[in-house]
Amino acid sequence: YQFTGIRILTWNQYPLIWREKLIQKLYEQPISSESKGVLAALILGYSDDIDEDLMQSYSQAGVVHVLAVSGLHVGLIYLLLNPIFALLGKKRWAKNLRLWIPFLLLWIYAAITGFSPSVMRAAVMFSFFLVAERFEKNPNGLNTLCASAFFLLLFDSSLLFNIGFQLSYLAVL
Repeated sequence: YQFTGIRILTWNQYPLIWREKLIQKLYEQPISSESKGVLAALILGYSDDIDEDLMQSYSQAGVVHVLAVSGLHVGLIYLLLNPIFALLGKKRWAKNLRLWIPFLLLWIYAAITGFSPSVMRAAVMFSFFLVAERFEKNPNGLNTLCASAFFLLLFDSSLLFNIGFQLSYLAVL
């Protein structure tokens, strides 16, 4: 949007700008361009720079799905952050930090990677896990899965007809 010469960005444009900056940083690294394309796809969900021959090789091997950012990536972030923030202790302020910092980082990562259905599912589920942990409750995986589906469908009911959404929930179920 333009307003008297000032460009105003919408809320969903900021993560894309951050992703572009991260991709630029990745491309400044001294590694092969083929590796840069694969890393951008694996970490940031940006697969436009993968060589067509390499993409065809992944496809023929039946592993092209490895290049897609999925709930696994969100789970790895959760698993890495959880022990780090567990070191903060049991005080109230530490419990709040253990909830909010990983929560924000998970959702920033989901936004940067483009909010694919599997990433949204995982981000919602791990958010529920963080809240349960904050209030010292034991989360039930099936309840968390169903609650995440309900929450996402409440937010965007058209996801019900998205094959990525359906397969993500089917795979976790």
